Amino acid sequence: MKNELFNSISNELINLLVVEDDPSAIKMIKSHCESTVYNIIAVEDLKEALALISTGKIQAILLDLLLKDWNGMELLISMKELQLPNLPPVIVTSSMDGCNVIVRAIKLGAEDYLIKPVDFKDLKIKLRVLILDRYRPIDDSEPVAEDVNFDIIINDSVDLRDLNPILFTSNEKMQKVLEKAKKIASTNATVLISGATGTGKELLSRYIHSISDRCSKPFIAINCAAIPSELFESQAFGHCRGSFTSADKYQMGFFEQADQGTLFLDEIGELPENLQVKLLRLIQDRIIQPIGSSQNKKIDFRLMCATNKNLKIEVEQKRFRDDFFYRLNDYSIELPLLEERKEDIISLTYYFIKKYNLEFKKKVRNISASLLYMLMNKNWRGNVRELELTLKKMMIDHEN
Repeated sequence: MKNELFNSISNELINLLVVEDDPSAIKMIKSHCESTVYNIIAVEDLKEALALISTGKIQAILLDLLLKDWNGMELLISMKELQLPNLPPVIVTSSMDGCNVIVRAIKLGAEDYLIKPVDFKDLKIKLRVLILDRYRPIDDSEPVAEDVNFDIIINDSVDLRDLNPILFTSNEKMQKVLEKAKKIASTNATVLISGATGTGKELLSRYIHSISDRCSKPFIAINCAAIPSELFESQAFGHCRGSFTSADKYQMGFFEQADQGTLFLDEIGELPENLQVKLLRLIQDRIIQPIGSSQNKKIDFRLMCATNKNLKIEVEQKRFRDDFFYRLNDYSIELPLLEERKEDIISLTYYFIKKYNLEFKKKVRNISASLLYMLMNKNWRGNVRELELTLKKMMIDHEN
């Protein structure tokens, strides 16, 4: 064995052993994975691979099962004979027609697999999940990956009230969403935020407000679906004393409460047509007339709305007024499903762990790789909200 092979082992980075005989594949793996976190060591010989694993300094292995000169399965069998206290996790790779080989490899101890050609984003996620429990416990302030700011999550001196979980992302779609938010924040344009339930529409609106010129003024959030239609006008515009039987004092409506600040109307797609008509002129002129008053009030507010419906389809089906839709849609932002940003699940998980450690006075300082793997592969129909509620229940049940 050449000494330089042993010299390639790092004492500071995570050593990823790549057992592969295709130079172009090795080059691609290095270009995507080698970083301030991973040190890539590539070999194509069984004896060299076993010698490196025997040092106990290899933290993960990416193994091609269909090598030219030998079967990658031999390495899995030989690793068991090394009698190391902790064998590094193995991710095996094979072409689609090698699925039967992959099944055998899993039975021999491989912990995960990838079908060739390798999806490198998927590879980085799998590596992160497999090595976290072994080599980067949650109370280690060193980040697990270059694109996840775990230091913010772990650092007990950071006040979670200063953080918005919408920012915990390394996903390209979400980063584009945040770029849009930054562009629109300094304007007074009405923003229509769309996305499935639980994707973070209100969180995004709060983020836009927090970086706008109105950040020191009120942020008023209203769920349109939660207000009975017969009470909506009174709650929206306010009312004067004596305007109806139970009106014993002046009540400020939520439009007036948002004066100088931001008004967020959630579930705007649930608003009945007669109320859409009433709000149309108000949004255009920024003038309200409280119920029971003969005086108009000029107010200044930034409007943001959210919906989990496709309002264009609602307009086509005559269930939503087209003039109201265009009034709301100065600028639109669509939030992706959690399914489309799986790489964010780990950072969000750690964020919620810290959040509920503080709220429930818990001391959860670690999370198993198997649980992370389950979280990464679950179908989150409720998106980030469902993920949070799942972790909240786990934290409640956890005994310190």
